[in-house]
Amino acid sequence: MDRGKPGSKIHAVSDRNGLPLTVVVSAANVNDSTMLEDVLDNLHAIRQPLGRPRRWPAKLHGD
Repeated sequence: MDRGKPGSKIHAVSDRNGLPLTVVVSAANVNDSTMLEDVLDNLHAIRQPLGRPRRWPAKLHGD
């Protein structure tokens, strides 16, 4: 880990078509695992034509 690394890091969540659902910007020296909860908390309910909106996506993939 580069503790003195300047700059910023973008943490993004998108759907399977590449449409961004949420984006969080943090300092470059922040570990990705500590930002996971903040990114998921920033994710809003997914709109659907009928029924109750889902709170979370059914599946997540990380890179």
